[in-house]
Amino acid sequence: MENVEIVRDRNAGRFELRAQGQRIGAIDYVQRGSQIVMTHTQVSEDYSGQGLAATLVEAALQDVRANGESVVPDCAYVRGYIRTHPQWSDLDATQQGANA
Repeated sequence: MENVEIVRDRNAGRFELRAQGQRIGAIDYVQRGSQIVMTHTQVSEDYSGQGLAATLVEAALQDVRANGESVVPDCAYVRGYIRTHPQWSDLDATQQGANA
């Protein structure tokens, strides 16, 4: 889908997926120091099946990396995304040190 934007709303504790100014999806998170505990991902049913959840997670992980943070993927979707996209595994705080 074209013309979507992802915005990090630190006050609300979520990454928002927006289309035409309307929130159509989000990743909820809790900030714990430099760790972002991602708890839930959702995309409106009206927009499901378009790959937007993956777009949202990808953008959120880019933001986390840019801010020098790490992720605790409590959300099953985020956990699965990191597992199938190993280029993000270095951000997974639950895996850091596991391979040391």
